[in-house]
Amino acid sequence: MSQKIIFLDFDGVMLTDESNRRHGYGVLDTDACVLVKKLCEQSGAKLVVCSSWLHADDRDVQKMMKDSGLDAYLHTDWRIADGQDVQAIDKGTFITQWAKDHNLKPTDTVVLDDKMALPSYPNFSKIWKNRVVAPPTDQGLRMEDYLLAKKLFGLPIDKISEQPILDGMKQGKSR
Repeated sequence: MSQKIIFLDFDGVMLTDESNRRHGYGVLDTDACVLVKKLCEQSGAKLVVCSSWLHADDRDVQKMMKDSGLDAYLHTDWRIADGQDVQAIDKGTFITQWAKDHNLKPTDTVVLDDKMALPSYPNFSKIWKNRVVAPPTDQGLRMEDYLLAKKLFGLPIDKISEQPILDGMKQGKSR
C-alpha cells in the first residue's frame, strides 16, 4: 500500500477570520484540527504543508503544528517548497513536483485548500483538481469537507460512526 498524503493549506482551511477572533492570530482552528487528525488516523495519511505560511520561519510553522497536535502527522519532507514563496509560483506546480519526487499517484492524495479549485492555478491538471477539497474561505474546514476527503481516499462513510467526532467538536470547541 502506498503512502497517502494530505496537502494542507492554512489560510481559509485551518485559519479563518472567525478562528483568529476565537483563538488569536496564527492559532489553528481546533475543530479543523480534530477533523484533520481523524482523517490522518483513518487513512494513515501524512501531512505536507502547502501554504503561503511556508515563507515564514520554519519554527513558526512547526510551532503551529505542535501546538495543535498535528505535528505527529507531518511527513518527514513536510514542505512542498524549500525557501521559495509558494504564492509566487502556482501551488499546483509545487504539489505536482512534490508528488512526482515521492512517486505518488493522484489517488494517494487529497489537497485541502480553499483556493486550489480556482482557475488561478493553471498548472494544476484536471487529475489533481479532482483530489481537491476546497472549504469556504470564511468557514474553513467543515464536517462535509472531511467526509469528502474520506471519500476521495476511498474510506467508508458512515454518518453514525462519525457522530463521536461531531460530539467532540461540540464540546466547547464548535464554531
